[in-house]
Amino acid sequence: MPTILKFDLCKICWRILCVYVVILSLSVRQLDVTGDTLPGLVIVVNSTSSCPSTAEKWNERAEKINCESKLSTVNVTLKYHCLVNHWGNESVELCGEETEIIGHSCPEFNQGGNRIQEKYKHKCNNSDPPCPFKFYASEVFKYPSCLKLTFTTGDNDDNGDDDGDFIDDSGETDSVSLFTITILVFLAILIISLFYFYWKTKGNKPKETKHTTEEVKNATAGNNEMYGELNDQSTILKDVKITMNKFPK
Repeated sequence: MPTILKFDLCKICWRILCVYVVILSLSVRQLDVTGDTLPGLVIVVNSTSSCPSTAEKWNERAEKINCESKLSTVNVTLKYHCLVNHWGNESVELCGEETEIIGHSCPEFNQGGNRIQEKYKHKCNNSDPPCPFKFYASEVFKYPSCLKLTFTTGDNDDNGDDDGDFIDDSGETDSVSLFTITILVFLAILIISLFYFYWKTKGNKPKETKHTTEEVKNATAGNNEMYGELNDQSTILKDVKITMNKFPK
C-alpha cells in the first residue's frame, strides 16, 4: 500500500511539473524583451525634441495626432503617448494601448522590442510631484521628471565613442533574474522530490523480497521438522509391530 501511494504521489508531482512548465513558457513569452511578442500594439508616429509636460499641451498633441484614426479595422483602442526611448537620448511620440507602469518607475519606449515598458532604474517616487506605485504610461505628463532626456545624441566622449548613450538596465534584468531564480529553485525541489520517492520505492523492493524469502525458508524448515516428527512416529510404530510379532500367538 505505501508503494502505491508513493507512485500516485510521483504521478501528481509529474503532472504539476507539466502544468508549471506550460505556465512558465507563457510567462517567459510575456517577459521577452526582444519584441518577439508584444504586450500591446504600438504605432510610432515621430521623434520629437521634447514631450509635453502639461495636461493642456498633452491633450493638444493627442488631438492633433488623433490616435483613434490610426486603426480602422482592428478592435483596439490606441491612446497618445510621448515617452523617452530606452537609451534616454530621444523622445518619441506614438500611439499605443494603455499600459500600466508599476514599481514607482518611469515609462520608456523600447525601440528594439517596439513596446512600452517600465524603466526600473529610473524611479519617480521621490520626484516633484511623486508618482504612485502604479499608473498608466499615457499619464506620464503628470510626472515631468520622467520626460527628461538622460543623454542627447551629442553627448559622446572625446574619443568619438557613443558608449555613453547606452543605459544599463540592470534594474530590469534584476526582476527577470529573480523570477528565473524562483522558477529554478522550484524545479530543483520538485526534481529532487521525484528522485527521492523513486529511490524509496526502488529501495523497498529488495527488503520485501528478502523478507518473503526468509518467510519461505522458515515455513520450509517448519514443514521439514513436522515431516521428521511424523517419520519418527512411523518408525516407532514399525518397531512396536515387529516386537509384537516376536511373541507367540
